[in-house]
Amino acid sequence: MSKAIIVLMFAIALTSCEGMIEPHGYVYDKTDRMPIDSVEAILILETNDTIRLEDSKGMRIRSFSNDSGYFTVSSGLIGMATGYPGYSVLLIKNGYKPLDIKKTGDSIFLEKK
Repeated sequence: MSKAIIVLMFAIALTSCEGMIEPHGYVYDKTDRMPIDSVEAILILETNDTIRLEDSKGMRIRSFSNDSGYFTVSSGLIGMATGYPGYSVLLIKNGYKPLDIKKTGDSIFLEKK
């Protein structure tokens, strides 16, 4: 087998090891069970014993909940050759206690300060 074919196969294997993390959920007030809009959702990636709050361009990976309390935050394509990275989502809103969650996709309740 020629060296060019081996290099090509190796390059394809490395580039195909990408994936995306897109946690999402609905944020509600813990007391009155009403949806909370404008909650900042910050994706925290835990890769190679490093906690990343920014993407490869130095931008914070975040989004905000809408009027229904729904949020989704995307990592964009990230390398997963060494495995699926751990992650959490930090939810922040003025007047509420910050909440760091590991599981999303369900209803999330924030407690007022």
